[in-house]
Amino acid sequence: MSLPTSRFLPAGLILTLGLGITLVTTAWVGQWERQQQQSEFQKQINNLTTALQRTTNRYSELLLSISDLYRATDNQVNAAAFSRFTQRSLGSYPGIQALEWAPMVEQAERSQYEQQLQALTDGKQKSITERDRSGSLIPAALRPSYVPVTFLEPWQSNEAALGYDLASDQTRKTALEWARDTGTPAATGRLQLVQDIGAQQYSFLVFVPIYQQLPQTRLARRQQLTGYILGVFRVADVVEESLRDLNYEINFYILIKTLRPTSSFWGSTMLDCSS
Repeated sequence: MSLPTSRFLPAGLILTLGLGITLVTTAWVGQWERQQQQSEFQKQINNLTTALQRTTNRYSELLLSISDLYRATDNQVNAAAFSRFTQRSLGSYPGIQALEWAPMVEQAERSQYEQQLQALTDGKQKSITERDRSGSLIPAALRPSYVPVTFLEPWQSNEAALGYDLASDQTRKTALEWARDTGTPAATGRLQLVQDIGAQQYSFLVFVPIYQQLPQTRLARRQQLTGYILGVFRVADVVEESLRDLNYEINFYILIKTLRPTSSFWGSTMLDCSS
């Protein structure tokens, strides 16, 4: 004998309705969790960006303070004074690889400059240098002017950069010219340091132009340029210093969208500050 199906309709409806509510609730909870995760992820990205920006701003202020020293002394700063002024900063800013002074040297002044360079290094450094195609340092070719690294702190692990003509490399030269013409700090794209030949790590430089007076036009800036204060920074060190106080565990990449594709990737890191 068959049972009437009407007796089972209410139970079927309840079961169907219950499953429907469960599925809808599960979908809603899943969507809410995804939104929460996305919101938290975006918050972390914003905090990472802010931390990096805060650190780079501090570095820019440091370089500007060194430029103030040059202006206050009419650009009469010797190696000893440069060393004294920068030592405290090097201890307070762990992301800095080096702080340097690089003057403008005209071709007619090269011989005299190289004599001073030899005296400064007890004869160890005899020439303004540049890199050849293999990356080795060689005497710089003849050209109208040079921007050789002359003062640098700390000396240890950076001595290979002494006398290196910053304008001999196109990446550096582009930033040098931008800083010169605008009168504002300018950063390079990613590069490998002279002292890091063969190492698989990226760095960047920030240049602050120094003038004889306070020129107001691009032409005057070019005519009155005496040299550059520069900071040397390794990307990994800057990131580590910037993010050390963040309680995150996250993989991230640093990309500079304004650069050509071959140099836009600046590095990746695993940030684990959860312990």
